[in-house]
Amino acid sequence: MHQWSKRFFVFGIFATLLILAAQPSGAQSNPSAESCAGLGMIDVQCYNCNTGEYLGMINVQAEYDDYNKDCLRSKNEARGRCAGAYGVPEDTIGMKWKYTIGMTNWKNYYPRNNCPSAQW
Repeated sequence: MHQWSKRFFVFGIFATLLILAAQPSGAQSNPSAESCAGLGMIDVQCYNCNTGEYLGMINVQAEYDDYNKDCLRSKNEARGRCAGAYGVPEDTIGMKWKYTIGMTNWKNYYPRNNCPSAQW
């Protein structure tokens, strides 16, 4: 009977290790062309930088921006869409957006200066 107990114990340890090894790691998932394409659309929050007013939200197709390592490739296009949707001059528009890749939440904003209402 003692031998069977040992065998079950060893088998239990081995099975536990296999299960743990099969779990996805909590490692950070970085934006890439493939991961951005898998997002579909990104919700972009639009702000008036002059007044700090939240204007509303637009949806933008996710696309990888290699230079900024982000999934909102055309920030100027999104800014123009915010301006058109809410009747505000484009140079006063600020935006922020977020998305999740794997288990990692990404947040970003534009422009980087002079628009505190659009910062996270």
